[in-house]
Amino acid sequence: MGAGGEACAALLKEEGIGEVYAFHNMPGYPLHTVALRRGTMNCASKGVTYRFEGVPAHASTPELGRNPAQAVARMVSALPGLTRREDHRGLVMATVVQMDVGEPAFGISAYRGALLLTLRAQYQEELDALSRQVTEIARRAAAEDGLTLTIEEQDVFPETANHHAGVERVERAARALDLPVVEMAEPMRASEDFGWYLRQAEGALFLLGDGEDHPPLHSSDFDFPDALLEKACALFQKLI
Repeated sequence: MGAGGEACAALLKEEGIGEVYAFHNMPGYPLHTVALRRGTMNCASKGVTYRFEGVPAHASTPELGRNPAQAVARMVSALPGLTRREDHRGLVMATVVQMDVGEPAFGISAYRGALLLTLRAQYQEELDALSRQVTEIARRAAAEDGLTLTIEEQDVFPETANHHAGVERVERAARALDLPVVEMAEPMRASEDFGWYLRQAEGALFLLGDGEDHPPLHSSDFDFPDALLEKACALFQKLI
């Protein structure tokens, strides 16, 4: 959810910790391969719930109520125009995860609605800008249709931005241990709460390959390759 990393990051400042490193295992890379990236390693993201409330009415007289369906529809229709790749420095996404308008009662015109989005961006400033744009569209839609709007944020993750010096230290440590090193062309779209730590201290998050044919993460047949642990410990020792 991102909340744990935000809370624990305070420990780094309290204890005067100046560097912090972590690895994440990753199928698709050869076993023991170290995958590195300077700058954004994991995208920033957050979940946002936009709730609209209008006025109920009989389905035969919808003009007597206030229905949020059109407000939700206008928001969804606007999203592609806000996330065009050519308009941004990096990846920007707005994913609809749920739309919920009205209830299964054919005699009632809907008066409650919710739109749940996951907003995601390679760079923190572009996520913040996207969030402001979507919120402005929601407020305008609510005002035009006479609806009450409430907004909630969940699962907030900052950009996991690797420090160049930290990446260079990991690369030197990996090469000293004769581990293969690859440079990642693109950041991970998924977010990591390690990004909270890298706001407090210099360092880097890197990947260790599980094997090219290893089952994907979070699948029912995934099994962590225990052989990675010895290499990971050796890397951390070399960094120290």
